Amino acid sequence: MKRFFTFLMAVWALLSISQTVKADDFYIMGTFDGGNRDTWTRLDGKSMHPDGNNQYSQTYQCTKAGEYRFRFIGDGWRGEMCPYQSSYDLTQASPNYTVTYTDKNGNQDNYFYVIMESGKTYTFTFDNSNRTVACTVGGSTSPSEFEKLYLIGGLFNDWNDDTTRPFTTTNGKVYEYVFDSDYTNKFNKESDDYYFRVKTATSQQYQPQTNDAPVETEFTSANPGSSIVWKFTMTKGKSYTLIFDYENKRIKYLEGVSKKIQLLNGTSELTGSNRSYTLDLSGETSSDANITLTIDGVPYGLATAQTISAAGTTSGIAFTTEGAEALTLKAGLIYSLSVTEDGKMTVEAKEKVNPYKVAGAGFYLVGDFMSPYNHSDVNPGGDIPGKINYERLYFKFEQQTDGSYKIDIPACLTAKMQILGISVDGVPSVYGPSDIVDLYGAKDHGTASPVTDGSVGGNSKTDNLVVVNDFNDQINYWNLVTRNDGVTDDDGIYEVSFTFDSDSKTPKIWTIKHNSLKRVVYLLSNAQGATAQPLYDSRIAIPSGYSDVSSASAVHLEGITSKYFVLGTVVRDLSNPDSKIYKQAIKADDGIHMISDEKGGKQCGTHTKFFFLGADPVYESDNTTIVTKSSYQLTANKPAVAISKLKGNKIVEVNPTKGSNDEAGEDNSYGMQAEIYVPNSSKIDYPNSISMVGPAIPSTTTTNVDGTTKWLWDATAGDMTYDESDHCYKLVLNTSADLYGKTFRFVGDHAITQNWYEDGTPANVKYPIEKVEGTSEATVADPNVVNYTSDCTENTIVHDSDIKWNRGAGLWTVRFYIIPGKDNKNTFQYTITGASKIYIPVTAHMGKLLRTYTSAVDVVPVDANVLIYAAQSYTKKNENNTGSGDETGTVKLYRLKYIPANQGVVLYSPNSPLGNGTPTKLEVVPAYSATVKRYSSDHFDYVKGWADSQEKESIWVNTHENETWNNFLVPVLTDTKITQFYFDDQNKWTGRNFAFTRYSQTKTGQANGVITDNTTDPDSKKHDYFSFFRAAGTVKASYSYLMLPRTIMEGNGQILDQSQDNDTKLFSKSMVWFEGIDAPMDNETTGISELKNNVSNTDAAYYTLQGVKVAKPVKGIYIHQGKKVIIK
Repeated sequence: MKRFFTFLMAVWALLSISQTVKADDFYIMGTFDGGNRDTWTRLDGKSMHPDGNNQYSQTYQCTKAGEYRFRFIGDGWRGEMCPYQSSYDLTQASPNYTVTYTDKNGNQDNYFYVIMESGKTYTFTFDNSNRTVACTVGGSTSPSEFEKLYLIGGLFNDWNDDTTRPFTTTNGKVYEYVFDSDYTNKFNKESDDYYFRVKTATSQQYQPQTNDAPVETEFTSANPGSSIVWKFTMTKGKSYTLIFDYENKRIKYLEGVSKKIQLLNGTSELTGSNRSYTLDLSGETSSDANITLTIDGVPYGLATAQTISAAGTTSGIAFTTEGAEALTLKAGLIYSLSVTEDGKMTVEAKEKVNPYKVAGAGFYLVGDFMSPYNHSDVNPGGDIPGKINYERLYFKFEQQTDGSYKIDIPACLTAKMQILGISVDGVPSVYGPSDIVDLYGAKDHGTASPVTDGSVGGNSKTDNLVVVNDFNDQINYWNLVTRNDGVTDDDGIYEVSFTFDSDSKTPKIWTIKHNSLKRVVYLLSNAQGATAQPLYDSRIAIPSGYSDVSSASAVHLEGITSKYFVLGTVVRDLSNPDSKIYKQAIKADDGIHMISDEKGGKQCGTHTKFFFLGADPVYESDNTTIVTKSSYQLTANKPAVAISKLKGNKIVEVNPTKGSNDEAGEDNSYGMQAEIYVPNSSKIDYPNSISMVGPAIPSTTTTNVDGTTKWLWDATAGDMTYDESDHCYKLVLNTSADLYGKTFRFVGDHAITQNWYEDGTPANVKYPIEKVEGTSEATVADPNVVNYTSDCTENTIVHDSDIKWNRGAGLWTVRFYIIPGKDNKNTFQYTITGASKIYIPVTAHMGKLLRTYTSAVDVVPVDANVLIYAAQSYTKKNENNTGSGDETGTVKLYRLKYIPANQGVVLYSPNSPLGNGTPTKLEVVPAYSATVKRYSSDHFDYVKGWADSQEKESIWVNTHENETWNNFLVPVLTDTKITQFYFDDQNKWTGRNFAFTRYSQTKTGQANGVITDNTTDPDSKKHDYFSFFRAAGTVKASYSYLMLPRTIMEGNGQILDQSQDNDTKLFSKSMVWFEGIDAPMDNETTGISELKNNVSNTDAAYYTLQGVKVAKPVKGIYIHQGKKVIIK
């Protein structure tokens, strides 16, 4: 028999030599189920692809595990290609295998096989020129770093919840599972129903909203749960693909098997590129990308090369099998690419945006802390288990009195965590331990780590924090496993802390300490950049239960726009397994159980992740106005609650276990409940606005006629803003040395009535030179406590109790805190710390930003487009001199490297996108710490000790031969009154004063009140402009003004460049020259800009020697038209 079969095989081989087979008639026929030859089907229902030169291939993305048996077939061919021996593993061929032939039923044991793994790709090749075949195995399409998802379920009465049916994914966001025709062909009827849920590797499950909900061809929502199922009806002989959108928690199906799309950059595959991919080319070292693609292993290209180099969306980019060119994506942008199954691509290019700019500078604990059972349609949603969420910046470290940083988190959490630092410029840095550090209870280890009330870390040799590059959450993290594991159950909190190196500005040694006597929940505002406010409960010892009383928190309300969540983990009562609360709690699939009374459980349990607790709004009869009340009952998966219509600071109380038992037993509540209580809800506790007012705060006082100081209680120069990140009121001040020791108060709502004043421990006015007993330094380590009054008047105020400013020249951040206490005995305190930046108000006009400025310390704008100028000189134009003592001239401004302390400057940003009249702010930082690159490829060039230097020209950007430093701009650090005339210390008139401002009343060709197009009218080209104008009045703090000495401006010069002293009809003008700027104002001239003005030439008013304007002068000495006159 064996000889006969050998002879038969040889006959088939001879016959096959003369066979003529069409190029598209080769395919692979096989089965996963080991059935007889009659049950075999085409692999993936497809033919092999002709690659040219008698080469054929087929790439198969495996979606099921097992042994696949097969042969190669030629359509219309009488023979089937198989191995000479029985059951040959084709992956072992090196490099290929030469086939033999048999008929369909010949020698059933002679077949190829491959042991396939779900998620891998298998590429089969056939060379028709020498009849050789091969199989290569590709990498997994579900990278190990992505979450694993599994299909659990089965046909009716055939439920299976093991992990033998994994989904595949290329990006960790969208997953697929394929039911091929091999599977549906086994149905005993024309269609059958498959019942299922989706399960993660951590046994968390997803289900529909209602039981037996059908899977649709459009996405429907998937909810956490394990009690109900989807029903999927499939037809015998057809293939189906389930698509689970894990990122957005939704599911759908499509009929057939989705195509495998791979994006390529050159010859390198872009991992996770099935249908869509985000390509970040914005880095400094990024290079251009050249994109092609394959669909089911077939190469696709462009007919004509294309390039994208600017932000925007480009659609309809057609890749075809005939095309051979690539799509070039230029470096410098972030690209989002999507591809359809017919090769059509859409590219969205965006400029890089720093996601951490909105976050306050500081350190944050980041991790996968939020339960995936949080619903993103009503709250910020959950985290992917095992993936650190670097953009959820809720848990901010607080600086301690010893300079270290600390935050408390529940010890019941199961999570990975690292530390994220945000610099003042919004640059993020990730820190972690030098290895993976496990924190756990005793259940799986015999002993908890740390032990109850013990600690880990703190060793200066082994426990230093390290920088973690590229936001890598697979290394250098703390791995928390809940302590409430059914064995340890000591609950409590972890106090996570680290020391801080003030010189290098980096975190150093970490310590994590367990505290079994405290429990923490958080109050979280919906405001942008808000961090969670911790609220504590405590117990005496482990056997005793927590008090479950309310904890107070101070919140700043902006009416019903201010909304809050409670972040909690505690379920109040798990004593009854038949209760609705218990049944809801266990749906979170996190091992929650009732902590025994021996551990102080008091019937409660804890989840291993946070839930957002909120409440549905209640409306008035108009169905739009929200009803506010004094108490709110919260549960999980409800929206943030608006607790008041009031504006101002309010003390509220939170109880993490008090609420509605009924709501805690509802679907999606997971047993959670809490209460927010608003005492005296109809009245605000503290003012809506808080400001700093007094002689120490520029522009908040004035001088009375009798020479005494008048406090301007309604002044806005010292207005503080509420910082939702630090939970305090904040103001940055640029102060001069002469303010040291002067006084101020914190003022509420711009009125004297409500203010804060010094208590019995005043600020130390000898700080930092000397520590004085019985005083406060107003530092983080020693905050200054103040008292509050709500009924102060001008008659009752005691200025001896004013607060004293105890800082010298510099940038300072003042933080004012309202701290709730027991029995309404609240504490008020403030700190002063060095500021890293300050914001200068400015208004946009004519596409430019322009203003004068004075700083008490050396600073530099962060934006390199903001230029700095000093008034170097004034040049008289003698040719325009009328001979009457008047003159024209030009003020020349030289550009500086930075803003030196106590020098007036002009700040100029020539290209602003803001519309006219739009207020904005310029950001400046201390010059000695600036990291912005200016003027060249070198870092910012700071001239240390410039004020005392003999080479003051070193601050110029450019060199000016044979010239020495000068600046006619007068610095103003406190509000200063000026007249049009400048007097020296001996009260001698030595110069004229000018203010830099904008003129905005020019007209074009107006006659008899009607605007006409009169090109011969000399006024026809007048328009808005900036210039120096003769000035009298108050120059506000932080601005400056121009003073031109009489020695260089001999004429009247009431207005620069006037034509005649007594001619008020002519349109007088002045010249200002900005070094390095061509026509910065009106775009009509080059180098020197005409800055025009139509103010009258002559000021006929009389002024006292103190600069006070008088309408009718009486007997005495006055200034009139620039001269001293005596009125008898």
